[in-house]
Amino acid sequence: AIHEFQNLHAMAKEKIHEFTRGHFYGHINFDLEKTLYMFIAGRYEFSNKGADIFIEALARLNQLLKNQLPDVTVVAFLIFPAKTNNFNVESLRGHAVIKQLRETINSVQQQIGKRMYETCLQGSLPDGNEILTKEDIVKIKRCLYSLQRDTNPPVTTHNIVDDWNDPV
Repeated sequence: AIHEFQNLHAMAKEKIHEFTRGHFYGHINFDLEKTLYMFIAGRYEFSNKGADIFIEALARLNQLLKNQLPDVTVVAFLIFPAKTNNFNVESLRGHAVIKQLRETINSVQQQIGKRMYETCLQGSLPDGNEILTKEDIVKIKRCLYSLQRDTNPPVTTHNIVDDWNDPV
């Protein structure tokens, strides 16, 4: 049914958004809802499988979007089997930082709900200054500080063996 397909699409898109949040943490200055995701996958034959044309098309699309739709972002996934020696640590760190932020926000939300509930039970309207405590702010600031980074996001999710000679 169409609605089932739409639900599956929404769930898959959220998983891709979550990956993007983790991979690009500290550089999420774009709207994920205005992000185009493009994929190429297959055997690792740079020219035969069209990776070279894909990358060239991305460059042309980049120029077009800069001029005509600057608020649209493209995230491209090139999925090829290649020799790796491990996961990219910076990529893994990003996912851990994002997970910690999500857990902290969820915890703060629960505490805010509990405080609001208790205040309302006493017949009072919750005061904005009492809902978000200094402790909550400290927790959130810690997460925000860990989101900062001075380097660009990694190009790959894995450490590619002999990456300086890799055509992609």
